[in-house]
Amino acid sequence: MLVYDNDLLAEWIGFMLGRKFLPPYQCIGVMRDNVLLATALFNNFDWPNIEITFATTSPRWATRQAIARILAYPFHELECRRLTAITGRQNRAARAFLLRLGFCEEGHHPALFEHDDGVSYGLLKRDAQKWLEIFDVESTNTTSATQSLHDVGRRIEGEHCERHSERAAE
Repeated sequence: MLVYDNDLLAEWIGFMLGRKFLPPYQCIGVMRDNVLLATALFNNFDWPNIEITFATTSPRWATRQAIARILAYPFHELECRRLTAITGRQNRAARAFLLRLGFCEEGHHPALFEHDDGVSYGLLKRDAQKWLEIFDVESTNTTSATQSLHDVGRRIEGEHCERHSERAAE
């Protein structure tokens, strides 16, 4: 089950990662058996790119459907062309996970985190097609997935629609 309580999820992911996230952001959480297993936080939206941060307590969250719904948000709702993720160099599990999702390693950032260097990854929309196709099939079977993402997208889109319009006109 997906959860869209922005403030609660941002607080949870901040606690899990020892960081504080400032709005605007959009969060999507994944629950199983009334336990929050993962949160994806989208922020630093500068069309055509948005940054994603994941925090998880269990690999059980990462179903194909959950991943597809999370990745559909930036590519379908915000019409982004790319998604950026940055993680610690020593976080091998996160780095391997990003590669399995289709992200490509793009850069190294010395001393980005308090106790680690950072590594940035990018995922282009064209490289996320297998996830978007899963979402498209799922959303044709149920309108709730599409409606949920539309509701979620309105908040962050509204905060950035002026910037998006200016860039699209260029």
